[in-house]
Amino acid sequence: MVIQGAYLYLGIVWRGLAGEVLPPGTIEAHSRQFLTLRRIQVAVWITTIVLFLAWVRRAQSRARALGGPRAGGSRWGTIAAFLVPGPNLVGPVRLMSALWHDSGLRPAAPRGRGPWWVGWWWALVLAAALAHGLTTGFAADWSRPLDLGGPMQLLLLAELVEIAAAVLAILLVRRITGRQEDQAQALR
Repeated sequence: MVIQGAYLYLGIVWRGLAGEVLPPGTIEAHSRQFLTLRRIQVAVWITTIVLFLAWVRRAQSRARALGGPRAGGSRWGTIAAFLVPGPNLVGPVRLMSALWHDSGLRPAAPRGRGPWWVGWWWALVLAAALAHGLTTGFAADWSRPLDLGGPMQLLLLAELVEIAAAVLAILLVRRITGRQEDQAQALR
């Protein structure tokens, strides 16, 4: 939605620059709509983070119940692995790799490493977060008008990277859940 909103905004601006007569306040109105869309996006991010962390805790509990020795950890340790600056650079990859190993009948990679795409998933999440941070100057100044130059291009790039990270996250959740279901079936 943000990508579509950005392109619509650019289209309105280009039509205005090309000399087309736009109703008064069109650009300002769309700018406000676009910023509202970005606020909704932040709310969706927060909701997604909470739901993903809840899934991680449930998956860790299931892995422990299936006999996985490394998937445990405290609730706060899991949250810290994802949200505390510093540890969150490598913590999620380590945690998800351990969860991957402890969720399957046979590890698909040497102990200590998960599938190659786990690292790519987290790298894309970090890249998208950095790009979004640079777009808003980390201060989230929602009152300023949209910049059509580098910040808008960086926003579009961040959205595309975020889509790739989301696809890998869906793959991660489905594969770990599937491994746990297969292991539970084998133990029955």
